[in-house]
Amino acid sequence: MSRENNTSVLQKNGQSNNEILDNKKAITIKDFHIRIFVYGLIFLVFSIFTFYVPLMNRINISRAEQCFAAKDYLCAFKYYRSAFANNIDNERYVENYFETLSKMKKIAIVQAEMLNLIEDYPNSTIVPKIENAFENIQKDVEKKYEANYIDHVVQGTNVVHWNNIASKVKVYIDNSMSAQLPGFYFDEIKVAFDDYSRALNNALQFYYVNNPKEADIEIIFMDEISGGKCVGTTDCVKILGLTENEISGSVLQKTKIKLRTKDTDSSQFTANQIHNIAKHEIGHALGVSGHSYFSEDVMYPVNNDAEWAEDTQTLLIKRKPFSKRDLNTFRLLYKIVPDITNKRYNIVAHSDMYFPIAVLGTKKQIGEKKLEESNKYLKTVSANFVSQMNLAEGYFVNREFAKAKDAFSEALSFAKTDEEKFTAYHNLAVISYEESDYKMAISYAETANSYTADNKSDEIKAYCYIEMGKHGRAQRILENLLEKHPDNATYSAALVGSYLKQMKFFKMLDEMKRIKEINPDAFLDPAYQPYKFFTNFA
Repeated sequence: MSRENNTSVLQKNGQSNNEILDNKKAITIKDFHIRIFVYGLIFLVFSIFTFYVPLMNRINISRAEQCFAAKDYLCAFKYYRSAFANNIDNERYVENYFETLSKMKKIAIVQAEMLNLIEDYPNSTIVPKIENAFENIQKDVEKKYEANYIDHVVQGTNVVHWNNIASKVKVYIDNSMSAQLPGFYFDEIKVAFDDYSRALNNALQFYYVNNPKEADIEIIFMDEISGGKCVGTTDCVKILGLTENEISGSVLQKTKIKLRTKDTDSSQFTANQIHNIAKHEIGHALGVSGHSYFSEDVMYPVNNDAEWAEDTQTLLIKRKPFSKRDLNTFRLLYKIVPDITNKRYNIVAHSDMYFPIAVLGTKKQIGEKKLEESNKYLKTVSANFVSQMNLAEGYFVNREFAKAKDAFSEALSFAKTDEEKFTAYHNLAVISYEESDYKMAISYAETANSYTADNKSDEIKAYCYIEMGKHGRAQRILENLLEKHPDNATYSAALVGSYLKQMKFFKMLDEMKRIKEINPDAFLDPAYQPYKFFTNFA
């Protein structure tokens, strides 16, 4: 082929040799400009953090100290808070800031600042004083809500509930079995929701939707809810209802309530029975993950609504009202700023809220109480899948991993459905990850995935690959997860962290910009805290 023909082919394809060289030169110049811009930006940020921020901190500290000396604590709080938004490495200033906070009413924003001091200065002499301040708040709370079972509300060590400030909670009740079930089943569920609205003084309002995808709380009916080995036994406790949260990171995405269609003797429930069962499960859906162990309470774990009527010589099914403990527990629960919720709280606007430590104590204390409650539950309902999983969770939050593994393995012996097997294996993967046994964690995660259609344990695999330095694999998994859940801050933060470790700064910034566009609260998620500095550029 001649030179002219070669040139002709190149021209037909749209570019000559000269054009290709020009394009390469243009790309090089563009790349050069980008690099100059990025380096200039880095220099600007470096200058700000080297000169401007320290200068402003000195100004704020100086003003705060003047206000503190004059005992104008509101003024001191304002300037200390601005200064302590950045690290202040001076024990005297830390002590003065705590002293300022101790003089103020313990509204939510003051509690938040005390928690920040514990987190930022864990070895400071003020930490025991702050913990003591929270203990005093706790005593005041106990007096105000003196009869309750608030210690049993946690899931793991987290407080989980819907944002009552947002108020609207959407409910879907599956009616696919309406032809087989009495109409009062559906009516009584709605009555139970109304009971909670009144109990919470209308802090929560429930709206019914026709599409389960729109729902916050989804209720489905099932002929059998698996969970116990009852063959050949006379004292087996069967599960009449089961509630499960779908949580991603610190976001409560949905709660599913499963209700049996019939009693254990295959008879239909009475109106009072279905009301009581629904009322108990709705209590779980609203945030009480554990139980009360007073038999008159709605959240008692065993169905005890039958009473022998001497006059008719029959069992009478009672309608269970809220006890004083029930009311105090739910009302106090919705005064706690949750660790996990559907929409973040504005603690400045809602100052009468408490942080969990002010009601439940430290994470260590919460974990100990969780394990105690898990053992109570097991003794009350006997061994089944749910009670063993609950016990395993108690051991896990106390970092007793060997005992947690044994309990999860025991739960597997009760597991009947693919969903239950997935849950057990997924949790075994989480424990192995916590133990830094990443190969075993991946193995458990793959076993868990074999019981689901959508590979729900891929998240654990991604975290393991990051720790193993296999970032390409981790990034592919996280990118796939974000395609399905584009607004998930936890997945996004993990991907950002992986990019950062590989120094892929442009990809990191692109991901931050993407998540910020579709989830403005993403950077407030705890998962994003390690990358707080870089969020300034997104």
